[in-house]
Amino acid sequence: MNSLDELPEIPKIQNKWLMAKYFPKIRLLDELAQLRLRLIIKQNINPDMPDNTWYIMARGLFSLAVKSYEAKNLELAWRYIKSANRLEINDLTEEGLLEKAHQIFLERTSKLKGWRLELVESLLGEKKGNTIGFKYEAFRERAAEPDKKKAEPKLAKQSLLTIVLKAAEVLDEATNDQYYRLGLYHRNLRRILWGFGGLVIGFTIVYALLTTYAESVFVPVIGPWTNLVFVEFLGLLGAMFSLASRQYESSTSTPLLYLGNQGALQRLLIGPGAGLVIYLILQTNFFNPELINSVGNGCVDCKQVGDCPACQTLSFVEMFFAFLAGFSEKLITPMLEKYAKPGKSEVVS
Repeated sequence: MNSLDELPEIPKIQNKWLMAKYFPKIRLLDELAQLRLRLIIKQNINPDMPDNTWYIMARGLFSLAVKSYEAKNLELAWRYIKSANRLEINDLTEEGLLEKAHQIFLERTSKLKGWRLELVESLLGEKKGNTIGFKYEAFRERAAEPDKKKAEPKLAKQSLLTIVLKAAEVLDEATNDQYYRLGLYHRNLRRILWGFGGLVIGFTIVYALLTTYAESVFVPVIGPWTNLVFVEFLGLLGAMFSLASRQYESSTSTPLLYLGNQGALQRLLIGPGAGLVIYLILQTNFFNPELINSVGNGCVDCKQVGDCPACQTLSFVEMFFAFLAGFSEKLITPMLEKYAKPGKSEVVS
């Protein structure tokens, strides 16, 4: 591509009501327009620019991004744009590289977690007491004040270029697959809602059978085995609410493996497990119906008489904490972000 005319035009969106800032296609088109403008400006400033390898590759990636957009593959288009943006780093001066490195270093805490954060800090940071500071701060200050003579050694630009490219790739990779993640969240949410509806219908039928064939609906409900079933149910219900309430979180540090169908099912099962643990703790000698009796409620033998106030109070406490225990699945995400290592598809090359 040696001619400016060979850069493809940006597709237009006809519907004016779609021109909202948050709309993914608009954001993508805006980024494509900015990239196209930068490529044209660089060629106008430097007529020899088309001979540079990185510039040829950037133009090719821009064309692929436009084709991916037209094919409605937004994820792939964003990957091409990010790759083209990283290639532009090759054209930066030493001062520009230092500023780019400093920008990535400042953005690391807001955009990165886990192994990605550790990798960027190892590339651009260094220990300064109890904090991590910018490794090239002295060179950056010298670049800002060239008239002042400093004793720092000369910075190797090629070495810094390699480091900045690697750090930029980590930063870009962390925000890949945003729309795919959102699609996974939506599908999981629909499955959770269908599952919740099935549970409600199932327990409605069970309740109707109990009221029809049992002398009192409270007799089977208050027993230890039926209590256990309700604890498991409420733990699962709590996990459903927990998962459904976080569908629009934008964390990109959790591996995609844990966001799919199998991962969502595994996280749902944490709720009943945590509810069971709470139930067993409340059944110990410390959390005993006799403890409730000591404050003036209940009968002499709560373990045998199922409809006494003490047993009903304890059952309510068990059900309440079992539901809250379902929200313990939220602890999984921070643990994954901190300790999970990248899979084969997530390793930055």
